[in-house]
Amino acid sequence: MNNIAETDEIQQTNLSLQEEASGLIVRSAKDYEVAAEFLKRVVLFKKKIRAFFEPMKKKTAEAHKEVVAQEKNELDPAERAELDVKSKMSAWYQREAARIAEANRKAEEAAENGEIDNVQELEAAPLDIKPVNVMPVTKKIIKVQGISHTTRYDFRVTDVSKLPARYILPNTVEIRKKVNLDKLETLIPGVEVFIVPGTSVRS
Repeated sequence: MNNIAETDEIQQTNLSLQEEASGLIVRSAKDYEVAAEFLKRVVLFKKKIRAFFEPMKKKTAEAHKEVVAQEKNELDPAERAELDVKSKMSAWYQREAARIAEANRKAEEAAENGEIDNVQELEAAPLDIKPVNVMPVTKKIIKVQGISHTTRYDFRVTDVSKLPARYILPNTVEIRKKVNLDKLETLIPGVEVFIVPGTSVRS
């Protein structure tokens, strides 16, 4: 049977199963047994579907893995070059931002104190006239279209014992192990154990 024919058969079986499932009513032990047999057929059918798609999934996964590897191989040099230049630009940008901030601070202080930077202007000013405060021209850092700098904040935990409770995730793996072992007898402060009903099917 070719892939197209088998796909059609799978689709038809799915429609049939959906119709049968909609019509099933479980109101008695007999109904329950009928439903159980239906579920067993569904489990077997799902295995058939997985077996049908497995070779295609494997082939696709291998092709995808190869393409991703080739892409990474070509991207790596460009990304290293990008990171190299970004680090240089960021370092300069930070130094320049600090320099300009300091220059603007000094200019503002000079304006507040009534100081005049131009010596010739100071010498030409009449003795009975006090220098006039002039607001300094704020210097700005260079901007290049398409390039932006952001400030990102990160952190490291230095002492877990000092963290507030809301910043600590519970160890759900260990809790689940304890619950599976002790079931409703589990005693863990802050944890409530309850039953989740479920139905499993073995073909």
